[in-house]
Amino acid sequence: MKSFLKILGLAMWIGIAGAAGNALPAFASQSETFTIDSNSEHSLSLSGVQEHDVYQEVLVPRTCSRQVFGHYETVCHTVSHRVCHNDRRGHRICRESPRRECHQVARYYTEFYDCSYTTTVKVGTETDYYVNASINVKVTAPEGAVPHETLRASIDRHSGTVDFSAARTSGEFLVFVKESAETQVNGKQKSVQVQAEVTLVPTAGIRKAFRTGISSVDFKSGVLSFEMPTHVFSKEVQLSLTVKRQRTLWFSKKLFSGQISASALEVAEGTETSRYTLDLAKLGMKEALKNEKNYKLQIKLEPSHSALSGCLNRHDLGEEGSTELNLKKQKI
Repeated sequence: MKSFLKILGLAMWIGIAGAAGNALPAFASQSETFTIDSNSEHSLSLSGVQEHDVYQEVLVPRTCSRQVFGHYETVCHTVSHRVCHNDRRGHRICRESPRRECHQVARYYTEFYDCSYTTTVKVGTETDYYVNASINVKVTAPEGAVPHETLRASIDRHSGTVDFSAARTSGEFLVFVKESAETQVNGKQKSVQVQAEVTLVPTAGIRKAFRTGISSVDFKSGVLSFEMPTHVFSKEVQLSLTVKRQRTLWFSKKLFSGQISASALEVAEGTETSRYTLDLAKLGMKEALKNEKNYKLQIKLEPSHSALSGCLNRHDLGEEGSTELNLKKQKI
């Protein structure tokens, strides 16, 4: 009973400490949204806290059970036993005769024992700094564009830094944010001065490239040719190629896997689409391609992951984010 009261008291203390640790000053505004429209600059002020979680080990009572050997018990039962003999005429006569058999059986009983354990639980938070952030946002958008993108600036409660995220976007632009910050600390007070550069990149051309994708693929004598949208290459779009030699139905050998630069392609430029040609020998596969074998190629037009690392709304490219095409059992 005393143990139960101790646990109950500790649980109540945890709840009170957690509520007190998470309390924020009434003036605190840890995050704020702002909309990018015709204005090229925005100024924001945020107040919040930088804190860390507090944990404590707690004893959790538990009772376990196990089977323990007690004793052996003699168990007997009657079995039927077939007995046969020959009569005076030599006929074989059999009958069932009951017989009592006994054997030893181990008996076990259930033993209960204390198997309480300790676990670590969060009991609240402790404030490291009270953070005041002054943010200046400068927006660069294409000439004549009318954006309407809502972003959120917030103070990260663990690091005390200012983070940006996309609250609501139109899908017409990719939103990139590059920021620099100066921090000053005075006791429990932390002041952060943030300069943020927001760049908007239209998505229309990228989405069109992904919708059009790769078409009219031809693969002969180690030369791969295909059609893609004209001027598809940009820092936000990349073309990747994987070449495998299909030795058997289940076994293949990868000959090449990597990104194809625009300089490696010969282009017959058209108005909407262009014809691109790639000699696989330029990728160092001349020796591997000299024999008649079956090959599997995968061409993939996709967003450049490195170029989109600072993008807040990568999801706006949607399901059209990549186009891939497989060529199976092609002979060189």
